[in-house]
Amino acid sequence: MSEYISDALRVRVTRRASYQCEYCRIPDSASFFTFHIDHIVSLIRVPIRFYNPRIDVWSDHFTAQKTGLSNGETDIGRATIKMLELNHPDAIIERRELVRRGYL
Repeated sequence: MSEYISDALRVRVTRRASYQCEYCRIPDSASFFTFHIDHIVSLIRVPIRFYNPRIDVWSDHFTAQKTGLSNGETDIGRATIKMLELNHPDAIIERRELVRRGYL
């Protein structure tokens, strides 16, 4: 866990996100992996900003397949998927299983 994010802030962010990943929408109670509190401004400079769950609408930038693959529908969506590795093979397997179980 990051040391620069206080426990109080971590709790507020988790509640605000409705206990789910705001990028792929997996509920934390169903995830096989630990969630991270992310920064919105990339620490790696890219010319396209990332998806910001505070101001953007998820369905404007992403679609999800039953296979577990996430699609970027805009430059923002594609940059977010690429830089955050949202289509890492493990993430695809997890989402596919969660779709099968009815969580997504």
